Amino acid sequence: MFRFGHPWLIWVMVVVIPILIILYLWYHFRQQKKWKSFADEQNLNAILPDLALSRKHIKFIALLLGLAFLLFAAADPQIGSKISKVKKKGVEVIIALDVSNSMLAEDVYPNRLEAAKMALEKLIDRLDENRIGLIVFAGDAFVQLPITSDYVSAKMFLSSISPALVPVQGTNIAAAIELATKSFSSKEKEKNKVLIIISDGEDHEQGAIDIASEASKQGIIIHTIGMGKPEGAPIPIINKFGKKDYKIDKDGNVIITKTNDALMQQIASSANGVYVRAQNSSTILNEIISRIEKLSSKESEAEHYSEFDHQYQYPLIMAFLLFIFEFFFIERKTQNSLLQWLKKLNPKTLTIILLLISFSLSAQNYKKELRQGTNLYLKNKYKESEVAFRKAYKLNPNEFKTPFNLGDALYKQEKFEEAEKLYQEAQNKTKNSTDQAKAFHNLGNTYLMQKKLDESIEAYKNALRKNPNDTQTKYNLSYALHLKKQQEQQNKNQNNKNQQQQQQNQQQQQNQQQNKDKQNQQQQPQNQKISKEDAERMLQALQNDEQNRQDKKRQEQIIMGKRKIEKDW
Repeated sequence: MFRFGHPWLIWVMVVVIPILIILYLWYHFRQQKKWKSFADEQNLNAILPDLALSRKHIKFIALLLGLAFLLFAAADPQIGSKISKVKKKGVEVIIALDVSNSMLAEDVYPNRLEAAKMALEKLIDRLDENRIGLIVFAGDAFVQLPITSDYVSAKMFLSSISPALVPVQGTNIAAAIELATKSFSSKEKEKNKVLIIISDGEDHEQGAIDIASEASKQGIIIHTIGMGKPEGAPIPIINKFGKKDYKIDKDGNVIITKTNDALMQQIASSANGVYVRAQNSSTILNEIISRIEKLSSKESEAEHYSEFDHQYQYPLIMAFLLFIFEFFFIERKTQNSLLQWLKKLNPKTLTIILLLISFSLSAQNYKKELRQGTNLYLKNKYKESEVAFRKAYKLNPNEFKTPFNLGDALYKQEKFEEAEKLYQEAQNKTKNSTDQAKAFHNLGNTYLMQKKLDESIEAYKNALRKNPNDTQTKYNLSYALHLKKQQEQQNKNQNNKNQQQQQQNQQQQQNQQQNKDKQNQQQQPQNQKISKEDAERMLQALQNDEQNRQDKKRQEQIIMGKRKIEKDW
C-alpha cells in the first residue's frame, strides 16, 4: 500500500515541471534564433569553440529532475508496513465476575474465584483486538473497568479483585446483566457485543433469565461459565481466633454452596450463548474463545495497512545529489572536465555530502529496528522486541518513541524499575501533551506494580493534567486512591493492634507488680482499688468503641440501602 502524506504537492509537480520544460524550450529556440541571425553554424563554432549545447541540456535536466525529486519528497511518500484486519463493528466483551463469598469455596483449586481469575488472564491474552470491560457483582454489581483496549490495565484490575470489593454480599446475576447492558459503548442492535458471566450460579435474587432475554434483543450474546462442582463445598472463613472455619447459616448449619447448572444454562440459552462448567482454569477457554473468534470473523472483512513508513529520505537524497551534480557540472567543452569537476568538489563539500548520506542511512536503520520491535511486541515476543528497541535507542535516543516503546517491552517482562526510568525519559523528550499523558499513564502503572502508591497517584494526576479526558487514567487513579485508602486503614489497624498489645503488656506488668506486692505486703491487697482517672479512661474507651460500632452499622445500612440480606454468600 502506497500513499502520500501531502498529495497536493504531486499536483504542483505535475503542473510546474511541464511549464518549466516549455519555458526552457522557448528560451532555447529563441537563443538559437539570435545566434543564427548573428552568424551561420560554421562561423558560430569558430567564434564560440567551447559552446556545448548538449551540456547545457544536461544541466537543465539535472536541475529539473532535482526539483521533481524535491517535490516528491515534500509530498511525504509512505509505504504500508503492517497489514491488519479491521472490524467493521468492533467486538466488545464485558466480563461479569461473581465475587460473592460462595466463590471462595475450594471445590476448584485453589478456590472458585482464584481459578476464575487465572482463566480470565488467559482469556484476555487471547482476545486479540477486541475491546474488554470488567464488572464485579455479588448482592449488587459495579463497573470495575470500563470498555477499553488496554489489556495491561485489565489484568492489573483483575489481580486485585476480592469479595471485599462489593459491600453487599449475596448473588444477584440479574443486576450484573442489567449493568452490562448499559455499559456497552455500541448501542446498535447488532450482535457485536458479548457478555461472559462467571459464577457458581447460586442466584439468591430473581429475574436473571428475563433480563438476559431483554439483553439478547439488544444484540448482546451471553456466555456463562459455571465455577465449582454439583456436589458443592463449604465456604471457608477465618474465625475470631484467626483459624480456618466454615460459614454457617442462621440455624448453625455449615453452608454447602453448589453450582446451579440449570440456571446458568438457561441464561446462556436465552441470549444465544453457550454454558460451560469448568473445574479448572484450562477447560474454560476453548469453547468461549472459539465463539468470540467466529463472531469476530463475521464482523471483519476489510484489510488495511495500519502502519506506514515515511520514505521521503530516498527522493530527498536523489534531489540533493542532482543539485550537486548540476552545480559542479561544467557547461563548456573541456578536455579535462571530469578533473575540473573534482577540483571544484572541495573536501568540505565532500564531507557534507558524506555526512548527509550517513545520516539518512542511520535514520533508515533506526526506523527498521523500531518497526521490527513493534511487530515483535504485537506478537507478544517481548524479549525479542526489547533487543530491537535497544538497537533503535542506540541509533536515535532523542525520539519520544524510542524510550517509550522500550519501556513497554520491559514493562511486559515485569522489569518495572527499568521501565520506570524510560517512561520518565520519554515524557521529557516531547512537547506533545498527548504523548506526555501516555508516558505519565504508563509511569503510573509501573509505580502501581511496585506498590509505590503515592508516586502512582501523582503520575496519574500528571497524565490527567496533560489529557483531562482520558477515562482509563481516571479509573486507574481511582483504583490507586482506593488502594491507598486500604493501606492507610491497614496501617491504622496495625497501630491499634500494637497499641492494644502494648496496653496488655503494661497490664501484665502491673499484675506482676501487684502479685509481688501481695507476696511482700500481705496487708495491702484488699485496700487497692482502681483509680478515678483509670476508670474514666476505661469508660471513655468503651464509649468510643460503641460509637465506632454504631457508625459502622449506619454506614453498612446506607450502603445496603437498608435492604435485609438473608443469604450473604
